[in-house]
Amino acid sequence: HFMRGLRSVCSTMCARDSPISLRLSLLTALRSSVSLASLPYIHTHTHIYILISSITCCTVHGSNAAINIQHDQIYAQSRNELLWGDKSHYGFKQFVDARQQLFRTLLARHATRIKGREVIVFGEWCGKGIMQGAAICSLTKNIFAIFAVQIGEHVIIEPRDLSQFMFDNAHQTKDLAHDIYIIPWATEPMRIDFQHVTQLEHVVQELTEHVIAIDKTDPWVREEFGIEGVGEGLVWYPVLPDDMSMRTLSDMLFKTKGPSHAMVKHKRGEKEGELQCAF
Repeated sequence: HFMRGLRSVCSTMCARDSPISLRLSLLTALRSSVSLASLPYIHTHTHIYILISSITCCTVHGSNAAINIQHDQIYAQSRNELLWGDKSHYGFKQFVDARQQLFRTLLARHATRIKGREVIVFGEWCGKGIMQGAAICSLTKNIFAIFAVQIGEHVIIEPRDLSQFMFDNAHQTKDLAHDIYIIPWATEPMRIDFQHVTQLEHVVQELTEHVIAIDKTDPWVREEFGIEGVGEGLVWYPVLPDDMSMRTLSDMLFKTKGPSHAMVKHKRGEKEGELQCAF
């Protein structure tokens, strides 16, 4: 109930008197309806619904895709379904099919860790001919940019751990031969305390500043590919000390987008330059 209320609060971020304003009345109502004292207190870097530390990676403007490995079979997957037959998903199925040996080697290397569980490698399929309106779309090829790996119910999101899993090297950030990349963190961790309205106002302002900067130039695309241009936004991940489940990640992750990739059109009276927030 608390997280549903929190989603309601964050989804009401809008641009009225400032680049982003938070409907504090909803937060006040939320706090009065939930006994925060009954929830466990947590310190920075902990799993909680009161106080969390979040870190971000750039949202790559592509099409959500995944490599699904189950029962020694390797499948290409779009956001909602496995790709069968002539379903291509902008050529992603052909990309995965051409790299079957690479993924089988990966499977063999981690056989003890996986222990027959389903493995899903999540990422953005992006580049030429997939999307428009962002710097990454100017690539002359297609790449798969990884942001998470799920093994059973456990999820890996730390870029160094993703590199270790994918490339057997925590310091390797890409496989140029196979056009596979790991998306790095874009900011330092930010502490968010949902009990304190004043602190949340500062957080909203900081979110705005980060996203407006990304909306002008995507730093990862500029550094990795030498392309200047618009970025889509930022995805905020919880920073947790222990293994994270998919449910925990789903509950606590959220995305912020700038005006170039607004999810809805501006309503009358709202200012452009608005940051949009979504779970």
